[in-house]
Amino acid sequence: MSDYPLYFQFLFWFCSVFAALYIALIVTLSYGWFIQRKNMVDKTVSGDTKISVIVPVRNEEINIVQCLNDIINQTYPKTLTEIIIIDDCSTDSTLQKVQNLIEKNSNVNLKLIKLDGTQGSQGKKLAVSHAVNFSSGELVITTDADCRMNNEWIFTIVAHYEKEQSSMIIAPVCFTKENSIFKKFQSLEFLSLVASTGGSTQLGFPIMCNAANLAFQKKDFVGAEENANGKDFSSGDDVFLMMNFKRNNKKITFLKSNNAVVFTEAKSSIGEFISQRRRWVSKAKGYQSSYVVLIAFIVFSFNFGLFLYLCSAPFNHYFAYISIVFLGIKIVIDLPIMIGITQFFNKQSLLILYLPLQLINCFYVPFITISGLFGKYEWKGRRVK
Repeated sequence: MSDYPLYFQFLFWFCSVFAALYIALIVTLSYGWFIQRKNMVDKTVSGDTKISVIVPVRNEEINIVQCLNDIINQTYPKTLTEIIIIDDCSTDSTLQKVQNLIEKNSNVNLKLIKLDGTQGSQGKKLAVSHAVNFSSGELVITTDADCRMNNEWIFTIVAHYEKEQSSMIIAPVCFTKENSIFKKFQSLEFLSLVASTGGSTQLGFPIMCNAANLAFQKKDFVGAEENANGKDFSSGDDVFLMMNFKRNNKKITFLKSNNAVVFTEAKSSIGEFISQRRRWVSKAKGYQSSYVVLIAFIVFSFNFGLFLYLCSAPFNHYFAYISIVFLGIKIVIDLPIMIGITQFFNKQSLLILYLPLQLINCFYVPFITISGLFGKYEWKGRRVK
């Protein structure tokens, strides 16, 4: 090895170290995913857990009616269910459609509240906070206006809550209507995030969550919000909240149940996809959880090393050989958890894209990470940080 150029030696040891760390990480996450049994719906609940479902909206005229109808048609008692739509300055017909639903469903506790739209009084994080403070439920469930769910969704979450007495429940999100190769790639990549979430949460160190399907005790939200990290970020309402719950030693569980899944559609264009992922990554600048930062650094560093090897491979056959070795390690070590998560969602057919996705990730992960941390982007017509 000493006969090779310094660049070669450094890159080899860099990749070797982070490959070992990556292997340990993925094996740990896989173990966490597989030891957690699929949660079966309890046949009964206590009948006294009041629920507040919060749906933040901004220009969701296409999706809002379907989403709210799914929530209205839940099997959980309507007398125990409060549905709050919090509008973040919509400029389309969203508000009118919500008002029409309220008028047609007088037997449902359906409420519409609005942010005033002044500077500093807008954004999803503020919308959720405002709605939680307005809510009356013991358990708050958040979802997004572009999500769909089956009619056992709330019942399943409440059954898990009453059994586990969790302060926070992280539930699965899945893409649907994957009618193109691009959307299928997104779906498979997103499933890897869900599996990592489930595995890490089961072992007591949750690394991410998604506000599209998240539940928490209102009293714990108020306590966590008072000492919240990430206040300077307009996004990240879900992950920063999770970290605050973890820092306060609150019980966080993952609900591994098909009845608890919410469904949403993948992005239609590469531009929309990149903007979404950059927005997700951007909030990492505000993370104060050392283990989350360490895990993200391991994943980035291993993929970045692979990226450098693959870029150097055409110019040196030694780089080509070693890049194949490290890529092979990644393919083998990631496979079990990917099989597990696709089986859970009954999406095994997506595994035909597994090998090309592994190669794409070597370029995609470094690009999204760097551009997300240092670039700027817009979300629904707003510059977001």
